[in-house]
Amino acid sequence: MYNWPESQIKSLSAGLRQASEEIKQRKPDLIIAPMMGAVPLMDLINAVDCGFDNSNVFYVPAAGTLSQVEEIIIETTRNILRERAVPNRLDEGMFKITTIDEVVGGGSSVRTHTNVKRACKRLAREYMKADKPDYSPAQLDMATNALLKNRFEVKTTGLVHGQYSQTGKPRSSTYLDLVQKGAIIPVEVENLITYDNQDFCPAKYIPAKRAIGKYYPTIQPNFVITEHYLNLLKLVAAAAGNSGDVSPKNLDRIREHQKYIPEQFCPRKA
Repeated sequence: MYNWPESQIKSLSAGLRQASEEIKQRKPDLIIAPMMGAVPLMDLINAVDCGFDNSNVFYVPAAGTLSQVEEIIIETTRNILRERAVPNRLDEGMFKITTIDEVVGGGSSVRTHTNVKRACKRLAREYMKADKPDYSPAQLDMATNALLKNRFEVKTTGLVHGQYSQTGKPRSSTYLDLVQKGAIIPVEVENLITYDNQDFCPAKYIPAKRAIGKYYPTIQPNFVITEHYLNLLKLVAAAAGNSGDVSPKNLDRIREHQKYIPEQFCPRKA
């Protein structure tokens, strides 16, 4: 069994509560939870905030071990947006998207944030092309950019691994630039305990055939919920004053959201 200092549990609990409050204040129409890093983050947020609304949380494959990961993020997100944002929703004002992610060096949060924005741009162009079929390419570009500016907002809440700062290594310059612009909102915790540890993520990708170290974006049939994971949820919840049920909350949603992944990225059936 893992044994963490009390300060790390309290810091993680407080950071998750802060992240939850920031997300709720933003009132997003869509919350993108990149797999696999945000799978435990969402469970932990539910552990510290029993009233968190999961109905707008959608799980998108985004791990660096996926071949064509950027296209997977873009096209999976675009499929979600087709359902959630088109057609009438884009005429009602700003469509707010929040992503939540781990931040160590900053690369993964930048990857998700950037490609979710690209998905919005592809969706906006698709929408405008259907709405204005007579537009020239230049007019279509202008209309797409206007729609992006006036109808889409993408923000990222990043749970920052504080121990990384102690290494003296710099974080990604693009990440720091997005923080400076307010596009990524960092929430630092002493130790991001779940980072890069399979014991703290119930979902697992299917290994890709003939590609060592690579995976398909589809998940294995069975979830693996370890005793270590349940113990961490309980400890973090207790630090937040929650003594209720802290079991994983979104397993059905993770499985359901596999339908948004384009077939060309998934393993072929025999």
